[in-house]
Amino acid sequence: MNTPSVRFSYLSDDYYSAREIVCTKLTIAVANIIDLPKEIVIQFANLGDSVYGNTSIEHRFKNRVRINFQLTVIELPGPLVHELIHVNQVHVGLLRAQTGVIFWRDRQYRVDPNMTYAQHQALPWEIDAYDRQEQVLKKALEFAKPK
Repeated sequence: MNTPSVRFSYLSDDYYSAREIVCTKLTIAVANIIDLPKEIVIQFANLGDSVYGNTSIEHRFKNRVRINFQLTVIELPGPLVHELIHVNQVHVGLLRAQTGVIFWRDRQYRVDPNMTYAQHQALPWEIDAYDRQEQVLKKALEFAKPK
């Protein structure tokens, strides 16, 4: 059983313990479904109205997930699992960044920061995360259920 250490970081003073409890339990449950690194940093930040989360694939911010602090505790699971799948992609070597270029399964992609939402969703690592998200969340919630 893989039990990662989960640390939290805030870009505001919007600390909320229930949010940390949900994120910690869900991250540990997800780590029993997919391979995650030994430490995950979850940073809560204002990501705007249309962004639920993002994952850094740069080495210096490795294993860091950013979640929009505007999300309620009920809204957290889907976006968190989606971002943890990206952490998994990086951790197992499917997704990596190098000098402004992103590699997915060793194929090079240049990502335009001004791309549309539809273009972003069509990126192969996003397709993979969306394809896996529902099943990973379902299994993680089953794992996390009190026995």
